[in-house]
Amino acid sequence: MHTFADLRDYLQISQGPLSHNIMALIRDDLSTVLGTLLHKAAKSGRPASYTSIQIE
Repeated sequence: MHTFADLRDYLQISQGPLSHNIMALIRDDLSTVLGTLLHKAAKSGRPASYTSIQIE
């Protein structure tokens, strides 16, 4: 895995083998939002987005 930016605001990397499952890497407080968006996009076959998510 290679990143081009600081992703600490969005991801939580645990010790041990790195997972390629985005749901295992995403911060707990963002996992419900991401899961909902992925489900919505898969169901509709179209991109999905939210515009007013606040990250602390």
